[in-house]
Amino acid sequence: MSHINKKKEWQDYAKVWGYFQSPWVPSSERIRIYGKLIKKYSKGREALLLGATPAIRDLLAKLKFRVTVVDISPLMIKAMSSLRKMKSREKVIIANWLTIRLNKKFDLIIGDTVINNLHPKEYVRFFRRIRNFLQDDGVFINQSVVLTKHVNKIKITIDKIIGKLKKDPKYYENYLNSAYDYLEWSCGHAKNHLIDWSTLEREYQKRLEKSEISPAEFRLLSSGFKTLRISFYPEKKLEKIMSKYWRIIEKRHEKNHQVHRDFYRIYVLKKR
Repeated sequence: MSHINKKKEWQDYAKVWGYFQSPWVPSSERIRIYGKLIKKYSKGREALLLGATPAIRDLLAKLKFRVTVVDISPLMIKAMSSLRKMKSREKVIIANWLTIRLNKKFDLIIGDTVINNLHPKEYVRFFRRIRNFLQDDGVFINQSVVLTKHVNKIKITIDKIIGKLKKDPKYYENYLNSAYDYLEWSCGHAKNHLIDWSTLEREYQKRLEKSEISPAEFRLLSSGFKTLRISFYPEKKLEKIMSKYWRIIEKRHEKNHQVHRDFYRIYVLKKR
């Protein structure tokens, strides 16, 4: 691939990321929570960031951390770097979280929705390996998509979603409302804890082609996902897996919308 094509590719990644809103990317509230937790629990200033999330990199720079960024994709590193609001020196390592070897331990490890990018069979391997990179008194702040008991009792269909849209289009002017339906629908279509979020996007596209929804209505429902497969477990099942290697010392979620209460958890973990 030529240099020009590579540049266009990471610029395209940046445009796609810029389209997404919370909860898919960190909200200002989530970043504030991260900041408070870091100040409360991290005793040192050496941080390992899993992934290249620009808002977290800016936060760590503001808090004067020495940051090592680990991501498997150099193109994603470039794309996310172009979206940063602050400039700071970082050590960037292109590597797989499951196989990386580091000769250093960190006071803080942080990752936003990182395990959901892994296959469920890789969760244990991930937690065991990441544990090796943390100081004995360090903390791992790990946000994950989860399923709560409340969600497991709810069934939603595309027809119900469209019905809500027709009845009250303003409801979906709040992006978090459409995100909630996206997640809730996905729960009923998971296979072995794996979900392809683009499946619902394709269903919306079919309804658009059949003129069952208008282009404006499609935009209200659309998440923007073209292809994205994630994994997630029920909240208690994930916590049981983590508890073999970590102590959960605090658990938080954003409070500005029900989507965070029902689908997201921010865990502060310490080594067992």
